[in-house]
Formats: sequence, structure tokens, C-alpha cells
Amino acid sequence: MLLLRDYQFLPGTLVLPSAYKLLRSAHETPHNRLENIYGQELAKRAVEIAAAGGHHLLLTGRPRTGKTLIARSLPGLLPPLGEVEACEREAMGLRSERPPFCVPRPEISLSGLVGGGRRKRRGEASLAHGGALLLDDLSAFRASALLPLVGVLDAGEANGYPARFILVATMREDLSAALLVPAVRGAVPNYKPPAPEPVLLSFDMHVRLEDRTTPGFFDSSEEARPRVAFARMIQKERFGVKGYLNSRMTDEEVRRYSKLRKAEEALLETARKHFAPGEVEEMRVLRIARTIADLAGSDWIRAFHLAEALQYRVHRFNDRFLGEESLPGGIGPWEPISPPP
Repeated sequence: MLLLRDYQFLPGTLVLPSAYKLLRSAHETPHNRLENIYGQELAKRAVEIAAAGGHHLLLTGRPRTGKTLIARSLPGLLPPLGEVEACEREAMGLRSERPPFCVPRPEISLSGLVGGGRRKRRGEASLAHGGALLLDDLSAFRASALLPLVGVLDAGEANGYPARFILVATMREDLSAALLVPAVRGAVPNYKPPAPEPVLLSFDMHVRLEDRTTPGFFDSSEEARPRVAFARMIQKERFGVKGYLNSRMTDEEVRRYSKLRKAEEALLETARKHFAPGEVEEMRVLRIARTIADLAGSDWIRAFHLAEALQYRVHRFNDRFLGEESLPGGIGPWEPISPPP
């Protein structure tokens, strides 16, 4: 009897990949390196913050601005799986040392994305547990598959399987941009969102990529990775056995670990006056600011940490708020700051 392993060694035959390699290639995508991306410093910085604190990130812009390349650089910044995530993945029959990075196709079904069905299969959400899930071209996905994903993000599980991951998505600017601002949406007749609104509201950070950009002084992936690992270590000491990141802090924990001084309170109050409540969402801003402070090795959230966090929550933040009028204390738009030694 000729076995498959014998058939692979016959002359003139094609070496077939093993089932393990087929499974691995379906759920792991090679990542890019930040230093290979021209410019787009703000988006690179957002990817670092998302990797450090587990924040969900939406990248918008015109075609060929580097949205997908920057999103695919995320897994290169993630540290190895923690003990909790590794044990939970092993219980699901998934073994890997590196965090997973899943990139489903836009035509994926509800059961393929979230899981379920007759056999209660695991979806991409559970396969991405402990890592990241990339939805490239968010508007191309079915609304019926995306809407249940909101509940998965809130609960951290899908059909009984753990599903805690970083959600990253890209979207063309002509389908997003100012339409994400509530005040503008009401002025557009027959407005139809490019994706279900609950899904858009699930993202903690929103970065618009510019058409023309100049290379700045953002570090490479090799230099950013230790900062992410350092911030993850701080969060591990902060939350202990809970094993979660800043993005999953409750409102009570946000108040406990994100105490503000007078200058920061004044900055937040200024933001409340300039923007609608849905644009700022203080708790999300403070979670992002806490991660930025952790990356800088700061126990306190400083005004420039808070100002940077606001940039990722309010659309066109620099044009409307961080112009010549500036913020209290003369704080302007974010510039990369080296963490203290």
C-alpha cells in the first residue's frame, strides 16, 4: 500500500504541505516592519499604543496610503503569549508561542467570524485569542457577520470559547472621514454608514492617514517592541492574576489608576466644551492615556499624554482643536517623546 508520505518522495511528484502547515498558514499572516513604511508617523505610533494596551484601532485613508501595511506591522510588536492566554489556547487545541494574527476574507460568514453552527465551531474571533484580528476593508464585510462581533468584544468570548484580541480594521476615506462625526452625519441626506454603527463605535482609536507624508523619526519595530513589552509588564503588575490590559479596565479601575492633576483636568474640561460627548468618551480617552503613560514609564498621566490620547478619539483633532490656540500650557499636537531611562 502506497502511503501519502511515500508518495511525496516519488520522482516527479509535488511535495504536499502537511495539515499542520495548512492550518497555520490559514491563520497566520507575515507581518511588515515599521521601518519599511514611508512616513505615517502618527499611524505607526497608534499601532504601538494598540499593541501595548490592547486597544482596538481603525485606520482610514485614501487607497495606497499604507493602511494595510501598517496594520500588518502589529503582530511584530506583540510580546509572547502570557500564561493565561497560552493555557486558554491550549485548552482549545491551539498551540503557539507567538500571538496569532488572523486576517479573514470579507466574504466570511457569521459562523466563520464569530463561530457557532451545528458543530459549534471556533470562529476567527476565538482563533485570534491572545493576538490580533485584522478586518481589511471593513466596508466589504457583511453587516450580519460584523454586528455579533460587538458582543464578542464586550464579553471577551464567542460561543463559549475565549476571544480576547486586538481588533484592527482599515477603511477607505471616501467611506468614512467626517461621516464618523455625529454632527456631520445628521447633515448628510440619506446617509448610510459604511459599516454598522455599533461596530464603528467599538474602536478605541481612529487614525486618518495622509496622502502626502514625510518620513519622521519613529523607531523601528525592533526598538518599539521593548517599549510594548515594558508597558505590558507594568499592566501585569497592576492587574495581577486578572491578566488583562488597560483596554479592559472597568470604569472604577479607570478612576483608580488614571488620577489627573489640575492641568490634566483643565485639558479634559476644555475637550468637553469643544466636542460632543460621543466624540470624547472620557473613559476611553483615559484608558488610552494610561497606556501612553505606561509606554513612557510614568506613574501619572501628564497633559501631553492626555492630549495625544484625544487625538485618536476626535476626528480632525489637530485642525479643530490643536491649532494656534493650542491647549492649556501651550501643548500642541503629538510628537514622539523618548521615555525616561
